[in-house]
Amino acid sequence: MDRDKGSKELDPKKVVGLKIREARKEMGLTQTQFGAMSHYDKAYICRIEKGSMSLNIEKLVTFSKYLKKPVYYFLSDFDEKNEN
Repeated sequence: MDRDKGSKELDPKKVVGLKIREARKEMGLTQTQFGAMSHYDKAYICRIEKGSMSLNIEKLVTFSKYLKKPVYYFLSDFDEKNEN
């Protein structure tokens, strides 16, 4: 992801949401399936993935567990050393 497009900062909600969507799709899960697995409804998953809702750390850890990704995977685009 480009950090310098028009000098705009990355929107954390959108970046994390896109990473959740990417991880969910890698696992071959629909939003409904992932929601059932993580005990959230499809509408909630959809809002998170679109970046219209933010996650607290507890929910991020829960999602991380079900998506089999380390928590830092969802935050890696904010790492200054990351070349994305």
